[in-house]
Order: sequence, then structure tokens, then C-alpha cells
Amino acid sequence: MTTERDVDLYGNELFRAGEAAPARNNKLLNGAATIELQEDGVLPAVHDGRVSCYVRIHFWSEAGNGFAAIPV
Repeated sequence: MTTERDVDLYGNELFRAGEAAPARNNKLLNGAATIELQEDGVLPAVHDGRVSCYVRIHFWSEAGNGFAAIPV
């Protein structure tokens, strides 16, 4: 069974707080927080009354590794 992920305007996968996410750097949408997962894990919630959504942070150094450097 496959599930489609929600994406932002740039086509980046979105992950919600409480969901399992792969190891990587993530930025909280509509916020300044960044979370680095050293290994696969669960993204934390923010207690502001909204659903916390995260998107992967792309670095220019990753551009040669098949990742696009897309601003968030």
C-alpha cells in the first residue's frame, strides 16, 4: 500500500508533527524552528494550536548529490 504525501508549492514533501520522518534537517513551516533528526524518528509538536508541518531543508552542498537546492 502506498500513500501520497502532501507537498508544498515547490513540490517538497511535507511531514506533520507526530509522523515518522527520515533522518535529515527539517524546517517548521510558518516558524523559525529547525529540527535535525540524526536517525529516522518522529517530528515534535509545537503547542500553538495549529498542526505543525515540516519540510526538508536543502543545502547547496547537496545539489551535487541529486537534491535540488530549493528555498523554503
